[in-house]
Amino acid sequence: MALVGKWTKIEQVVSETETQLVTVKYPSAEVMGLDHKDIDKAGTSEEREVFVIESTETVYENVYVVIYSINYFKNAIFVGSQRNQMNICWKVYESKESAIEDPFNCIHEGHIIKKEADLSRTDKNLSEQAYDFLMQEVGFEELIKD
Repeated sequence: MALVGKWTKIEQVVSETETQLVTVKYPSAEVMGLDHKDIDKAGTSEEREVFVIESTETVYENVYVVIYSINYFKNAIFVGSQRNQMNICWKVYESKESAIEDPFNCIHEGHIIKKEADLSRTDKNLSEQAYDFLMQEVGFEELIKD
């Protein structure tokens, strides 16, 4: 299984010179918790100067995307409670042919962490669920299953 089609690579870079003012709103003391390091700011807001984050988009036509690793695990959050989760590792290739020719020569790779796996589904196994999750990621929405 793989995905093919149009993929948009989105890169974000923090500007080294350009800044902007943002308003930081602190929640109430009850929400923050009395042991929070900023408890003295509870219920207030303040202006902060931060560096601007710039986004660039590069569109690739006819790419080939494969998931090369799915790590399934049970995450015990609280005593007596657990979640079925998976981490998904993927690679993007210029074409199906380039993926077959050299599987280590991808144009981009990444991962998605802690996605909920539904073991009760009989219509989709973990691999199919992983591809569905990948197709929901920003930049991957226009890909289709091969």
